[in-house]
Amino acid sequence: MSYFSELEQDFRSALDWLSLRREHSADYEPVLRELAGCIMKAQESLVNMPVPRELAEREPDDLNSIRQLRPRGVRRIPLELDDAGLYDRMLGAWLGRAAGCIMGIPCEGMSKDGIREAARYFRMQYPLTDYWAMDPKPQLGPRHLHYGMTPRKAFLKRHIRRIGADDDLTYTLLGLLILEEYGPDFTPDDVGEAWLKYLPMACTAEHVA
Repeated sequence: MSYFSELEQDFRSALDWLSLRREHSADYEPVLRELAGCIMKAQESLVNMPVPRELAEREPDDLNSIRQLRPRGVRRIPLELDDAGLYDRMLGAWLGRAAGCIMGIPCEGMSKDGIREAARYFRMQYPLTDYWAMDPKPQLGPRHLHYGMTPRKAFLKRHIRRIGADDDLTYTLLGLLILEEYGPDFTPDDVGEAWLKYLPMACTAEHVA
């Protein structure tokens, strides 16, 4: 969610002007240094800004405090499945996640009302029970890439040939790689190392991290 869309537009406009002046071979570098300095100063202030006490108490970030706020309940659920049953559950979970991503990517970012209207327009059942046959965001065009990697039309019913790249699926597979490489006692440093080694793309909080 963007809280500062107007600021983002102004920043993109400034970058466009910088690019234009660079192409004109103008003396743009003093402005670039000034802009970069303002951004770094603002970022430093935001990073060092203290978290409100009420929020820190309600949402702590140290493990012991987090555990103290957990409701009482079972922490370990016994697994009563043989190998075949476990394989079936894991395969079903993976296929369900993949199917949900393929169904959801064409309407990602749309409101519920927007999805409902698009489904009605294409005479599809709502809630959705099938993949999109037509792109509910036609203004993007068929050449628009999902995360810069997969054409959007590859997620439409007639064009589905494989499971396209998606961050949700990427992190699922990355979790498996971490488990295989570092074992169940992996550390945050192990996760960071795996991200640098394997992660082809990052979104939102992971991109910041």
